[in-house]
Amino acid sequence: MKALQILQATPDKETLQTDRQEEDGDLLIEEEMKSRRRKKKSKGFLPESADQFAQDVIYPAFSPTVGVFLALSSLYGIWKSRQ
Repeated sequence: MKALQILQATPDKETLQTDRQEEDGDLLIEEEMKSRRRKKKSKGFLPESADQFAQDVIYPAFSPTVGVFLALSSLYGIWKSRQ
């Protein structure tokens, strides 16, 4: 059986330089995209005053309401299953 002979081409300096420039450009684009994502995430959907109102008024009342709903629905389910 004949052995396969693989030829390895060595790229010239110009090709290597072009490849490096393309990689650098790709990295810059990725960094710009990450930066824009961070800015978008840090910016709230609602105005600051509305966020503060939700944190101060709505969220504290929401947790007990959900707890009471779960407790009552569980008790109702137990009551209906025993009938």
